[in-house]
Amino acid sequence: MVAFLDLGRRERQILEALFRLGRGTVAEVLRELPDPPSYSAVRTMLGKLERKGLVAHVQKGPGYVYRALASRKLASLRPCAASFAICTTTPLRGR
Repeated sequence: MVAFLDLGRRERQILEALFRLGRGTVAEVLRELPDPPSYSAVRTMLGKLERKGLVAHVQKGPGYVYRALASRKLASLRPCAASFAICTTTPLRGR
């Protein structure tokens, strides 16, 4: 997983918008951004965040609804700290 701190400024803003919204369309995310870029720029950045494993979407009608995959707390950790947090909070099976 890419660490929140390793993202660009606009990627962080988009992820923060999804944390506030819970889930949202491109238009809803766009309304949450300071000095918003174009609709297509937000759509492109959401796609990049999805490829990085931080965002997922479901199709709703003709468009997509996006949500953050990581919690705000976990997303703010560096990659090695995030891995440690996952390993220490996930129960081991078979013990």
